[in-house]
Amino acid sequence: MKTRLGACVAEQRRAKRLSAHQLAAAVGYKNLAKGANRILALERDGTTLDGLLDKVIDALNLDAAHVQTLVVADRDGFIADWHGCADEPVEPRLLFRPIPAIWCGARMPDDLSRDEAVAFASERATVRNMTHVLVWTRREEVWCYPNGSTRVQTMNVGEVAGPMTRLRGRGGRGFTFG
Repeated sequence: MKTRLGACVAEQRRAKRLSAHQLAAAVGYKNLAKGANRILALERDGTTLDGLLDKVIDALNLDAAHVQTLVVADRDGFIADWHGCADEPVEPRLLFRPIPAIWCGARMPDDLSRDEAVAFASERATVRNMTHVLVWTRREEVWCYPNGSTRVQTMNVGEVAGPMTRLRGRGGRGFTFG
């Protein structure tokens, strides 16, 4: 997703006739390929690590106050986009995990109210002795446990309802499946 911040950095880098590798060297990266990739990620999606933005501001002689307004505008735009997406209606889904890390869908009767869908999911979780998750909207999921208890989970900005499986590798990096 293009950001105002990323577009500004890319524009200023090009105006100064710097390659991503040259800017990486200017901000102090020893591994220029890694630095160039991080700069290109900043330009592409506005993501930065380890104080890179401050170093880029200095290297390109950017106005820090203007950069801050771009960051705020990008954040506000992201939040507005997320709310717009989260407000769109979705088809409710019922999911269960038969084995670790694997989530499967279960059929639900059509045209259930929210309370009826929660009761259906809760009963199914109890009978099958397996936790079920009812994804009611993009903002809300209801966890139904085999003991008959339920827990409503409301998503924060940027999150999407539905259970996720995260596999971690070396250095805390990994993959998320949903």
